[in-house]
Amino acid sequence: MLNFRAIAMAIIGLAGCGVALRKPYWGLLLIVFFYFFRPDLWGAEVYVRPVLWLTIATAIGWYFKKPTIYSHRSLSWLLVLFGFYALSTTLAPFSNAQSWVALKYIAKIFAMVFLITQICDTPKRLAGVFLVVLLGCVWFLKVSLIGWAVAGFSHTVRIDTRVGQGGGSNFIAWILATTIPFLVLKIINGRGWQRWVSVGLLPFWLTSIVVTGSRGGVLCLVASLGILLLITRRFKLVFVLLLLVLMFVNFMPEQRVERLKTITTDPKEMDKSLLQRYQNINIGVQIMSDYPLFGSGLDTFPTTKAKYLPRDYVGRKSNVAHNTFVQMGSEIGVIFLLTFIVLNFYTVYCLRKRSPEALNKEDAAHMDWVRYGLWGAYASTFVAMMKSDMAKMDFFWWFYGLAMAYEMVRERAVDALEAKKMRAEIKTKKEMPDWLKARLGVPVT
Repeated sequence: MLNFRAIAMAIIGLAGCGVALRKPYWGLLLIVFFYFFRPDLWGAEVYVRPVLWLTIATAIGWYFKKPTIYSHRSLSWLLVLFGFYALSTTLAPFSNAQSWVALKYIAKIFAMVFLITQICDTPKRLAGVFLVVLLGCVWFLKVSLIGWAVAGFSHTVRIDTRVGQGGGSNFIAWILATTIPFLVLKIINGRGWQRWVSVGLLPFWLTSIVVTGSRGGVLCLVASLGILLLITRRFKLVFVLLLLVLMFVNFMPEQRVERLKTITTDPKEMDKSLLQRYQNINIGVQIMSDYPLFGSGLDTFPTTKAKYLPRDYVGRKSNVAHNTFVQMGSEIGVIFLLTFIVLNFYTVYCLRKRSPEALNKEDAAHMDWVRYGLWGAYASTFVAMMKSDMAKMDFFWWFYGLAMAYEMVRERAVDALEAKKMRAEIKTKKEMPDWLKARLGVPVT
């Protein structure tokens, strides 16, 4: 039986490839948008999945535009990290065919990150990516809210529909908690339709997080909004956040509140879901200590963990360590883990400064929106990293690429300002009388 949704997606993706070849930036936006849909969930074959072909078409379109490759220290990070991935896949003791498949997937993700740093070369382009991310999130709202309606608006049912890369409730909650700072910032600083659309969407964002029943999603939400409040210190933001808290608390059903209360660090008090995370983290730490140099091999945790299982193990179907740092250390090695930790400090460093004075008012507003929003996104993602394996998620690495792109755009703006000052200074010197040039030490021609 023909799957008309998959066929439609393939046709749209093919048309998108034509656009990407001519307009690489639009191709990049299409990749971001189609990330929120997963045709293989509808039975589509690999060759009709649009993201892969759009990535290739965008790369080709970018290359034939003969652009200036922005050489930046950020690209060195990508090369070093991918080098570790390749070494682990080649030299780790339990590396297998699946490890090479995973390495190819990581290569595709890193290619996308590279394209982000090269194509998002203006404040407007950076902001455009985040607008498309918010647009894609509307699909997640639809999935969660319609699923909740089908369940009779029951507060005892978790909406755990697979979306995006196949993630369920925790994945949806993380994405929404990560993007909600961008809505809040538009409510505070936006103008016209952007502000009112953000106001209208915010309750749906919050409701969707609640109906997923994700405890981690609530913690991600608290982290993203908390860091936003800390770094902006704006009265309007405090007011909006207080309203959010009141809305969230009043809407949160008792069953969800009780589930939040089950969060504990005592293994004896953990429910099955928390206990399996705790056990898998311990297993990952043991693998890391036994294979510290190159890890056990990319994507080998599901098979390597067998000899480390405790007698009371409850997570027999769990294939990840449920902690990004432990997952990386156990599969790729401690050196890679340390490098990744430093990368996190570096990307935060990239966001340390606001947009320079050289930018006009509109571009400065775009840069500030991206910068503050990314701060909130990073806080949310850090919480998610403590309870999930994020390293094979495109969206996760895109944040690093966007932070790098922010720093590259900011530095180019600073360079442009310095160049403008130098041109003005040279022009001024040419107009100086000879006696003034002699006093200032300017050569007289």
